[in-house]
Amino acid sequence: LASDSVAMPAAAVRVRAASIALFASVLLVADTAHGLSPAVALRCPGPPGVQAAISPRARLPMLIGGDSLDSLSTSSISLPARALCFVDKQFFLIGVISAIGAAAAAPGIGGRSPLLGLAVSWGAPFGIFFIAGINMPTGKLAAAAARVRAHAAIQTFSMAIVPLLTLSACAPLSALGLLSPVIRDAFLVLSVLPTTVNMCVALSRTAGGDEALAVFNAVLGNLLGIFVTPFMLLLLLGRTGAVPIAAAIQSLALKVLLPLTIGQLLRRVPAVRSITAANKKALSRSSESLLLLTVYVTFCSTFLRGFGLPSSTLAAIGSLVFVLHVLVLGCAW
Repeated sequence: LASDSVAMPAAAVRVRAASIALFASVLLVADTAHGLSPAVALRCPGPPGVQAAISPRARLPMLIGGDSLDSLSTSSISLPARALCFVDKQFFLIGVISAIGAAAAAPGIGGRSPLLGLAVSWGAPFGIFFIAGINMPTGKLAAAAARVRAHAAIQTFSMAIVPLLTLSACAPLSALGLLSPVIRDAFLVLSVLPTTVNMCVALSRTAGGDEALAVFNAVLGNLLGIFVTPFMLLLLLGRTGAVPIAAAIQSLALKVLLPLTIGQLLRRVPAVRSITAANKKALSRSSESLLLLTVYVTFCSTFLRGFGLPSSTLAAIGSLVFVLHVLVLGCAW
């Protein structure tokens, strides 16, 4: 693609940057409406007996409302305690907003630092998968590897359904002249790329998902992407690009498989298992912090280069991202 159009990769980077910034803000604002209400706060540890006072229906996040709790529940926890609980629960989203804000304020710090660039390209993925390996029972990883139907469903969704949804949303807008060919192609390029391995695993852990399944499919998706992505680009755009297969496999081995294996070997030491069991939350926060470092450095580079797009185009990109987000979530559900 780079040989065909210099603007293509830059546009893809702008779409990704705008997407992350938009949805980090939207999710945080949407969660704030519920997160500071007494009912959500009471799902965090509180005084004895408070949890029992909440009905099962009131514990459901989407059914929570201030009127659903009795006076004892709403007065048992102070507003500062509820706010702290909310910040703890939304650590990653708040961190994303802070990282983007820091990058916008001083992009030169992260954008021009070779040390931070090396930390993001090697240190962050190595650390995230080392934490996953040391924190995850070997039996759980083996059980996840045997879930063939789940792998097939995840990879089909990622590499076929998401590109088709993107095409179905972008093609009509492009035909009507509402979406430029460069931005349309940038969306299509992003839709056929496999997931980033560190983001996939860290966010699955943060969301309380199946981390072992995420680890396996992060590796599987990036291996399949070596062959599937060029084919999908040819199918959707009529052009493709060369993929350095040996370099891609080597990168996966060094950044993913090596730290995962080291972590799994260390788990065999009883003292290490005890330490990790007692510090699960600290390990999870460390993994999220490495991911936030990646977000910060990425946005520093983006702000240094500049978006190179008018505000109306950025607004159109944000609107399209929202539509695609809803479509993808609906299909996944």
